[in-house]
Amino acid sequence: MALEAESRTYQKLNETNSLSEAVKTGEAWLIGVNAALLIINIVIPCIYYGQLKQMRIATGLTHDAVKVASDTLAETQASNARQAFLTDQARKSSETTSSKSLQATIENFHLDQRAWVGAKTTARAAEEALVGWWL
Repeated sequence: MALEAESRTYQKLNETNSLSEAVKTGEAWLIGVNAALLIINIVIPCIYYGQLKQMRIATGLTHDAVKVASDTLAETQASNARQAFLTDQARKSSETTSSKSLQATIENFHLDQRAWVGAKTTARAAEEALVGWWL
């Protein structure tokens, strides 16, 4: 009986020791997992902050690109307006020049179509004219 009691005591002691070891192992794992979570929870905000900085840089570059595009559009519109004005002036000038050229051509055709009257001069007619002048 004494041996049985002693055997049960050792068995209970072994169970207690193994339970104690299991608890210590579990606590060690729990501490390790919590440490890992702490590190992860510190790293995540650092990553988010880095992303925020990159988004701010991208937003600034986008803003600059929009400003350049807006300025380019305004310059292009002004250039197009100037070009349209100059084109209209050139068209009007061309119309005026063409109209004047047509009028000059029409006048020349009219001059070519007139009957020509010319004086036929002979030596005798010239003498008569001279003699008549002296008298």
